[in-house]
Amino acid sequence: IEWAWELLTKVYGLQAQRICVTYFGGDENNGIAPDYECRDIWLHLHPSLLVMPRQENFWEMGDTGLCGPCSKIYYVREEDQSGIAVELWSLAFIQYDNKSHDSLKPLHAKFVDTRMILERLTSLLQHKMSSYDIDTFLHIYENIYMTTAVTEKYCQPINTISEAYRVVADHIRALSFAIADGATFGEK
Repeated sequence: IEWAWELLTKVYGLQAQRICVTYFGGDENNGIAPDYECRDIWLHLHPSLLVMPRQENFWEMGDTGLCGPCSKIYYVREEDQSGIAVELWSLAFIQYDNKSHDSLKPLHAKFVDTRMILERLTSLLQHKMSSYDIDTFLHIYENIYMTTAVTEKYCQPINTISEAYRVVADHIRALSFAIADGATFGEK
């Protein structure tokens, strides 16, 4: 938690007052206490804290498998007057193996699984309202414009043409990763 806070506020320079965090509020039905350790660490670092129920702050791979309480980090964009916070990072404290529906077995070796949403961080650092407006996508949009018969460039505010740009760019990006991973495509 401390490293996440340091990275966001000191390295990336995000404004602490725009950060909201959550912690796991417990699950009485399964005998899981609230994550007071997480809460106390966050309160020491940052007083803006929200308690969340299991369905919101308990990370699970699916119906079975490794799982545990988590803490989520949200950020309120400077440019967004609505005050809506976007999820930026999830810290999952893996402590259990869910053998069957709500049959949690404590793990001997516990660990932290951390997942930052890189494109959202980039949009915050570049002061963009959407992950689709970061510089990575702008290059793709330009190539779409140059190689198609579209007569309108990608623009803000979003219209149907710009929405189509986003869909095509997202597919191009996904295909690029698939090809880099060795995927090949046939004629069918």
